[in-house]
Amino acid sequence: MIHSLANRIAAVFVQHGESSEEDADIYAYAVEAILAVLFNVAICLVISFAFGRVPEGVIFISTFALLRRFTGGYHAGSHNKCILTFATLLICAMLLSSFVSGLQSAIFITIAFAVLAWLGILVFAPIDDANKRCEGEHKYRLKKKCVSVSTMMLLICAVVGFSINIYVALIIALSMFSVFGSVVCAIIRRRMA
Repeated sequence: MIHSLANRIAAVFVQHGESSEEDADIYAYAVEAILAVLFNVAICLVISFAFGRVPEGVIFISTFALLRRFTGGYHAGSHNKCILTFATLLICAMLLSSFVSGLQSAIFITIAFAVLAWLGILVFAPIDDANKRCEGEHKYRLKKKCVSVSTMMLLICAVVGFSINIYVALIIALSMFSVFGSVVCAIIRRRMA
């Protein structure tokens, strides 16, 4: 769906003289990347609105995208699978945070999710893939960024959880945990291949 829409938009660029026929694939790739992000954001907003928790949805996708940028992880075989996977993660996070936030030990469960994700990211990330190789100095720089960003998220999660809003802290922790899960899935997939 996204791929064919991107190709149609690229064809319009060529038709109106904004691009040459030789550059149509480049335009299609760029449009496809933009559409994939827009679809994920739209799905996030729809799901968050359905749960009545739009700010938490925005925090989830922001945390997820920021961490995933540096950690790498599982990549679905198509945009549809990617969107479905992300939607499933978000729905699970919303449901789990609703359940856990009502528990007396919610802050400890939240911190446990965040610390486990943080440790997993420290140990296993960054993960490279065929589209984004990370070796040598580049891998070292990515590792430093993984450590910095995940540590910052862990601290924010703790401060928010203990002093401001357990829902928000849970969403941050579950987003971190989702990224960690993505890293683990990529490792498993690589070992099975």
